[in-house]
Amino acid sequence: MYKKLNYAIGDVASTTAIDATTLTLKAGHTITTDTGETNKFVAVFYDGTKSSPYQDTNREIVEAYRTNTNDFVIARAKEGTSAKQWIENDKFMLIASAGVFDEYETEIDAKVNIDQTTPQTITDGSPLFSEGVDMANDKWLKSKDYAGTGYLNILKGNEDNEVDVGTQLNVGSIEAEEDSGAISLFDMAVSSASADGTEMSATIKIDGNNILKIYAESDGAGGADTFKVQLLNKAVLTMQDSAGTTHTYTADTDGSLIIS
Repeated sequence: MYKKLNYAIGDVASTTAIDATTLTLKAGHTITTDTGETNKFVAVFYDGTKSSPYQDTNREIVEAYRTNTNDFVIARAKEGTSAKQWIENDKFMLIASAGVFDEYETEIDAKVNIDQTTPQTITDGSPLFSEGVDMANDKWLKSKDYAGTGYLNILKGNEDNEVDVGTQLNVGSIEAEEDSGAISLFDMAVSSASADGTEMSATIKIDGNNILKIYAESDGAGGADTFKVQLLNKAVLTMQDSAGTTHTYTADTDGSLIIS
């Protein structure tokens, strides 16, 4: 990027021809960038009798870099200006021109990812947000996967004004909002793309062991039938009676119900 300095200015040492590609300033100038082409900056020539470049309508913007204490290489007539001859005591000033700000905007656009076309990586820890974070609809909040080679879709708002979770969600307790009334804890939509008889179920597990299954089958026409609640892995059903005594309900190998 272009180098910047505050109040960096100098006086032209001798006539600099209209086609000159080098410049010498008088001793005592304050343009003290490091030498070499990698330390390029934007500067302006203007009439030494004027108080500022703004007062000189014939000013010339150039790109430059320092090669020695008072010597510079210059590329002429930048940003719509024209080259001209400059004489002793005309001014040469390092500036932040429109081209410098364009460079800033290009760098910022590349890092901020305004159009969401390129994933960005935050390398200095978690960002701290003091206000809400706005995301476009149907755009995923993502996380790097464990291998670091792909991404996990975490959350997004969808066209139904609901929140989609894109991967397995590991949680602790789940609590409903106060006074929620009658709510649905879980729902699974079934479309006509599923053949008649296709299992549609949700299973509750403990330590990887299947305990309770809520079961249905697709009816092949965008609905469901054959509804069941199943206890699995020889799980037993227990209930307390009105006196607080717990009773256990199990089935023998013939399917008869045993109450104890």
